[in-house]
Amino acid sequence: MIIIERKFHLESNCSEKFLDLLSEYFDAIEKDPYIETFAIVTSSSDNSDIIARFVVENIESWDKRMEQDYVREFLAKTHGLVHSVDTDSQTIIKWYTKSNA
Repeated sequence: MIIIERKFHLESNCSEKFLDLLSEYFDAIEKDPYIETFAIVTSSSDNSDIIARFVVENIESWDKRMEQDYVREFLAKTHGLVHSVDTDSQTIIKWYTKSNA
């Protein structure tokens, strides 16, 4: 499994609009067969950097996900709100989830 991290560096005063569009995107992500789990976090108090972390089975799954219409639509809608995007990936050596039992 791999974690893909996308860090969106937003233009000034665009965080609210970006987060609104991102919330619309959640439903599509939850139905995406290539995504195992995901998290959206911020690294700044003013939300000028939004980080999306996706867990995928392998890099081929990520490539297939990027070809889906909902991903292209989101990127087109947010194009003017984003200054730049950094992408990184890490291989998961061990995945642990605490049981609720």
